[in-house]
Amino acid sequence: MADNQPSTPSAAEGFQLLNSQNYPANYGYREANRLNLQHFLWRESFQFNIHPSILPRIISSPPSEAPLNIADIVCGTGLWLMDVARELPKAQLDGLDINLALAPRELPSNIAFREWDLFQNPVPPDLVGKYDLIHVRSLAMRLAGKDLKSVIGRLYQLLKPGGYLQWDESDYKNMGVAKTEPAVTAPSLTELAKLWHSDGRHDWTIALPQLLGEEGFQTLVNEHFDDKPELVTAFHSLHLLTLDEFALAIIRMGKHEAAAQIFKMVSDGIEEHRQGATLSIPRLVVVATK
Repeated sequence: MADNQPSTPSAAEGFQLLNSQNYPANYGYREANRLNLQHFLWRESFQFNIHPSILPRIISSPPSEAPLNIADIVCGTGLWLMDVARELPKAQLDGLDINLALAPRELPSNIAFREWDLFQNPVPPDLVGKYDLIHVRSLAMRLAGKDLKSVIGRLYQLLKPGGYLQWDESDYKNMGVAKTEPAVTAPSLTELAKLWHSDGRHDWTIALPQLLGEEGFQTLVNEHFDDKPELVTAFHSLHLLTLDEFALAIIRMGKHEAAAQIFKMVSDGIEEHRQGATLSIPRLVVVATK
């Protein structure tokens, strides 16, 4: 994003806090709904749960061998695992997250959940080299203030030799405001996009293949996805809902004025969308092997 105008001071301070520390997480119904909507929209955008380059390779093993072991790390509400359980009913599917408050209690027999903090804790010995496939999604904001190399190293440790990593992520470098007409003005959405972009703090996501390679992975796929026209409005609503969650997190950090400014810009952004402006964040999928 190229815009040299200063951001709203208090709101910018709030985003700086989000980008510098592990902000207070919300495990309530709003966050569950946001994660569920995100899952369905990303799946509709991709048209897959497991990337097509992976699936034929992991299901080609002789049936006499041990079942596939697949993990969704930072699994949230577990919907990705639910979908994969229908695709691969004989696979063992594990959901790992720092807090399982959003995970369902009623599960298919081949899904299990376990508490583990990818961002801080060593890989448990019984999980080292266990998985044929690991899936992660939307980690960029959660990685604020964390050691990215250590996180990638833990993902590497979890995989079997020859195992696959599928990392679904947002392309923050190319986020911005899309307009149906050049004359449309969208000051609030433009400001929100600038705040979220945070001077390029999360631009590293487009360099994932190189970053994974530095830790021993070999990248097989680096695929980018723009918004489909029929999904533009739905993704816009998801982005505004995410910004609401950011504002609530900022309130929990004691920055009420900053949060109020974000809420106001989100409200204004709804009207700007009606006039033809949309907050747009492309997505990418990187597939790598150990």
